[in-house]
Amino acid sequence: MPARLLSNDALLVDQPMSLRDIVTGLAEAELPGHTKQLLALLHDRPVAEATR
Repeated sequence: MPARLLSNDALLVDQPMSLRDIVTGLAEAELPGHTKQLLALLHDRPVAEATR
């Protein structure tokens, strides 16, 4: 499928990609950061401490 991915106005991808590649790429890029944020909220600690 056609894909155009931007991040902070920077073009990252502008080419056809499979839906699988789009989803797995976003998951690999985004999930670790969101996991750290959620752990920090769960333990009421800053993000850097929650990942130790």
